[in-house]
This record gives sequence, C-alpha cells and structure tokens, in this order.
Amino acid sequence: MTDFDWQIGQTNRFVVTATVQSNKTAYAGYLWQPDQRAWKHLVTFRTRTGGQRLTGLYSFVEDFRRDGRSVHEVRRARFFAGWVQTTAGDWTPLIRARFTASGAEWESKDNIDAGLADGAYYLATGGSLTSSRALRSLIDLPGAGERPTDLPVVLGEDRPPCPVGTRFRWLTSPARPTGRCWWTASPASISGIRARCFSKTVGRCFVFIPKAMAEAPSC
Repeated sequence: MTDFDWQIGQTNRFVVTATVQSNKTAYAGYLWQPDQRAWKHLVTFRTRTGGQRLTGLYSFVEDFRRDGRSVHEVRRARFFAGWVQTTAGDWTPLIRARFTASGAEWESKDNIDAGLADGAYYLATGGSLTSSRALRSLIDLPGAGERPTDLPVVLGEDRPPCPVGTRFRWLTSPARPTGRCWWTASPASISGIRARCFSKTVGRCFVFIPKAMAEAPSC
C-alpha cells in the first residue's frame, strides 16, 4: 500500500489487470499519482480461479467510520471514463451500469441513490437521501469519451523501445533461450536482447529473448 492524500472533488484514476497463469489468476492494482504524474503499482495477488479473468465489475461508496453518526452524512462519488479490454484485445467503454445495494440486513436501503450527473455515473448514500430509481434498474451513459492512452499496462499492444544502453538483470531465475522474463535496471549489461518497455517510470522492461541465443544470462 501507499500513503495517498485523498482530496474531495479530485478525480482519481485506477487500473486493475488480470493475468491468467495456468489454473490461477494474478490480479494487479494501480493508482494514478497526480503530483508525480505517474502510475503507482499498489499490489499483485494470485489465487486459484480455474483460469478465469475479470468478471462482474463493481464500484461502491463505503462508510469506513460506522460510528453511528456517519450514516447521517451524505457520501457521494462520480464514476466516468471507464474502459475494459477484452481477451481479444478490443477496448469497450463502460456505458451501462446496474444500480445495486448491499444485501446485508444491517445496512440501510432507504437512503441510497444512483444515476447520471454531468456526464458520469454517481452513487450516493447517507443523510436524508431517497432513491430516484428502483434497485436493479439499468443506467445508460451517453458516452465514455476517448480511451486513455497512458495506462501502465496495455495488453496486446507494442511497448516503446527501451533506451539505448539500458542495463538489466534478471528478476526471476534464469530463463530458457526462448522464454520470457522481467528485467530491471542493474550494473550488468546485456547485449543481443530485443526489449520493449513495460513502464519507463519504474525502469522495467518485458524482454523477449531471441531463439538464436545459446543461453540466457543468470541472476
């Protein structure tokens, strides 16, 4: 995790990826840091899924205080510019959502609301709110705008070439001549490698090892 100075009214950006690894899936989360104008990799965790990818996308407004007084305060969030990349590599805008609520008996269903405002979805809860629409109803967004092009991971697209003279070392055990491996900056230089940058901000590249190499560098 990381410290983040969350500001009311400030737009925050998030990316979640899912990478199938045999019968497991590795999920990674990224947070945009506006002061640094860079993506922060927060976490990656892997679990048994039977090889499933992301399904069932949800957003919510949480009441972390739960002190008996917070329920009387309105909490509201806007969600917009959402996109999903399919397994075929195509990008699809998130322009339809369904209004749902927690099924917990102790959580109120009376003072919640959802809808559209200023070209975005909104979710709200608490205070004297009343629902403007029925639960389970669909909400259609007129448009999603242009797809962001500065994402930390864009599957199925070429990465820009790594800078000439970049130095690398293995992050994993030695790979086979035809395998793939993660690299990062280090004093040991590697020649004869065709690399594509994964993220210039963190200095990492995804390296494709030519089949002609007799052996891969060791750690």
